[in-house]
Amino acid sequence: MGLDAEVAVDLALASVARFLGDRSGPVPEPEEGTLKSIAESVARIEDRLASGLERPLGDAIAPLVERLSKIEGDLTALTQQRAAKDSYSTEEVARIVGRSDYTVREWCRYGRLRAVKRKCGRGRSAEWSIPHEELMRYRNEGLLPLPR
Repeated sequence: MGLDAEVAVDLALASVARFLGDRSGPVPEPEEGTLKSIAESVARIEDRLASGLERPLGDAIAPLVERLSKIEGDLTALTQQRAAKDSYSTEEVARIVGRSDYTVREWCRYGRLRAVKRKCGRGRSAEWSIPHEELMRYRNEGLLPLPR
């Protein structure tokens, strides 16, 4: 991998590190190796700039930097949309917590998650709705004990 390619990769990793540092609200715990590799990449960039070995990046890297900025903006917008949601369906919660839809419905039915039934479709059918606060409680504390 040439110097320009390494610099491009390092810039991408630095952009991800900036994004993770700028997020407000709950941030999922990244894997330890991910943080270490981002920190190492940032350290390599700082070392190269400090030693004066860095040559001008030129016009080839400018579109990449512009594209990374756009991606960073899109990610920020997506996280804001996700945080604005008041309640989730059982399918959404199942996808977020990595369980099946059936499991989440059973948790609601047994009272292990605080959820409410809401009307859907026609007639008497209803589906479970899990508030955002309950999802955050589950992530931090786990399931409620079985009611007696």
